[in-house]
Amino acid sequence: MVNKFLLKQIVGVKSMKQKGPFFTLFEIRIIELICKEKTIKEIAFELSTEKKSYSHRTLEGYRDRIQEKMGAKSTLGIVYYAIRHGIIEVTKTDIRIQPLFSDSSNTGTDI
Repeated sequence: MVNKFLLKQIVGVKSMKQKGPFFTLFEIRIIELICKEKTIKEIAFELSTEKKSYSHRTLEGYRDRIQEKMGAKSTLGIVYYAIRHGIIEVTKTDIRIQPLFSDSSNTGTDI
């Protein structure tokens, strides 16, 4: 089954009548790391590669834009929004981004 939220994010399907803000895949990755209690400096380190480096100031800007899009006042607001809108899935042992495609045997975890 296709996760409609992520499908709308990737292909920008207007006919699905997306509610709420549009997040890039990069922003979704930042949201996931914030939900895993990573600091901005840790996120910058994790997302940096040999070809591309991110400063903590750059990621602070991304976080601020994410908060603005969500209407959140804090990092806690980002986490709350992400859980409530199905951007991330919370399990007993981990926090992970919702898969784009899943098989029918995986019914998900209730929050």
